[in-house]
Amino acid sequence: LSSHPLGPLPLALVALLVAPWHQGPGFDRWRADGNDRPSRVPRGYGPWVLCLALGVGFAAAAFAKVRGGPDWILNGTVRYHFMAEALTASRVSWGPWIAARPWLSIALSFLTVAGEAAVVVSLFAGVRWRLLLGAVAAVLLAGFALFHGAAWPAWWTLLLGFLPWEWLDGTTVPAPSPGRSPLRLPAYATVLVVLFVAQQVAVSVWLVREVPPFASVYDMYSATFASPEEFEAESNIPR
Repeated sequence: LSSHPLGPLPLALVALLVAPWHQGPGFDRWRADGNDRPSRVPRGYGPWVLCLALGVGFAAAAFAKVRGGPDWILNGTVRYHFMAEALTASRVSWGPWIAARPWLSIALSFLTVAGEAAVVVSLFAGVRWRLLLGAVAAVLLAGFALFHGAAWPAWWTLLLGFLPWEWLDGTTVPAPSPGRSPLRLPAYATVLVVLFVAQQVAVSVWLVREVPPFASVYDMYSATFASPEEFEAESNIPR
């Protein structure tokens, strides 16, 4: 059983338990012993947690690709994964065309890793930068769907956090002031966020294995090959 299709969504849902959804009944109200005082969790916490979840998941995927060094980029590894699924999962015919151009494969490999690593910056960005990074995340997810047949609706759901909710409600996800956290969270919400990040660090750096459905190293496409000949030999693809 792989955690890839669900991605970081299960943990995001756990972290959302303390979100003040229209100040209705929930964990935060229960802690207040039924008092009708407002939640101390910022209203922007919900979208922010979705950005956190997708950012951490993509950062882990980028780390898995370069764990052993820059070979994943320098080998133009995207071409091997495009070719491996060109006949079975790809929904477009561009894979072989890209694979035949090593320089383009190297460029796309670099952009893939850079894009995955950049999404987490949305946690500290204002609305326009967050929207741009959400577009980067959407392009990455579209690439998985087109070239690998991996639609992964759970990952797409997390893109909701990148939408410019401020333009609809000025009280949501305020842009952070210089040198300050984008959100002032109460202790219990902060603990959830720290645990969210810590579990991914532990899984990616120390455990290096799947813990379904809540954790993954996100290494599905992290394997690389030194040459086309090695790829053909290991993949049993005829020349």
